[in-house]
Amino acid sequence: MRVPLARHSEVDVLIVGAGPAGLMCANALANARLNVRIVDQRASKLTAGQGDGLSPRTIEVFQSYGLAERLLRESCQVHLAAFYNPSSTGGIELTNRTSNVTAPSARYPFEVALHQGAIEDIFLDSMTPLGLEVERSTIPISIELSKDEKKLMDPASYPVRVALQRLDKSEDEPREIVHAKFVVGGDGAHSWIRKQFGITMDGEQSDFIWGVVDMVPDTDFPDARNKSLVHSNHGSALLIPREKDRIRVYIQLEDKDVIDPVTGRVDKDRMGPEQILETAQKSLEPYKLIQKDEILWWTIYSIGQRVASTFSIKNRVFIAGDACHTHSPKAG
Repeated sequence: MRVPLARHSEVDVLIVGAGPAGLMCANALANARLNVRIVDQRASKLTAGQGDGLSPRTIEVFQSYGLAERLLRESCQVHLAAFYNPSSTGGIELTNRTSNVTAPSARYPFEVALHQGAIEDIFLDSMTPLGLEVERSTIPISIELSKDEKKLMDPASYPVRVALQRLDKSEDEPREIVHAKFVVGGDGAHSWIRKQFGITMDGEQSDFIWGVVDMVPDTDFPDARNKSLVHSNHGSALLIPREKDRIRVYIQLEDKDVIDPVTGRVDKDRMGPEQILETAQKSLEPYKLIQKDEILWWTIYSIGQRVASTFSIKNRVFIAGDACHTHSPKAG
């Protein structure tokens, strides 16, 4: 069978991964009128779940690109943080309520919460008038960085060679070879780009496993619309208010409930959102937390707190976002 010839192209910057980090990078470079392409393995954009919190400094960055107005309109502003601890009666009680952002000079003295798909939509809608769209169902299958120091130092050269493959096309379609001046890997915590260059993640896997549920609740918890950190005799919980009356509930889970004893890994089949909410209810007693409508999104995961050993290779290949750092939902 004849092997189809590969197509060749050139680009200033090739971005792999269309999550928030990749899309923010693409939006910034497109605004600077650079020749940019961004590819992602997902066939469609995100509709629910994943990351959802933005700090005051990040809001400022949105503002610098004229995107803060929409962000603030669609998101939930989080001004207060509440702290609950065990009470003498066996439940929990409020022990402190304070400003969520304590920096006195913050231009935006609050955090905002909005599901990741909506955050990505802000970037996507900003990029479209600039002629840039995500090339979906597309993955890199090889990457080579020139060893020629002269090429690496030449700003006009294209020293990175990336082979791209479309996941939704026939096998006889020719591959594309992209010659890039720079490559940015914004392809998540399991970054393919990072692994190709042997970049290690320094840190450790924590002992904590979290269950996460997004929903609209029926609750009498007094701080349901504030960020609430709960420590009870039954475990820890973190509640984050979200857009459209939603909340996100983080619950610390016990290993025996979610770890497969054979593989030692988290097994999502061992616990569902209903069991996560049952655990949350125990931690929030005497208050109630009931699922009002359908579960919007849920997951279970263990936390790795790690930072990449380097963020770039020869100043030509870079990693960004979760590809270079991961941390707990408590943001540290």
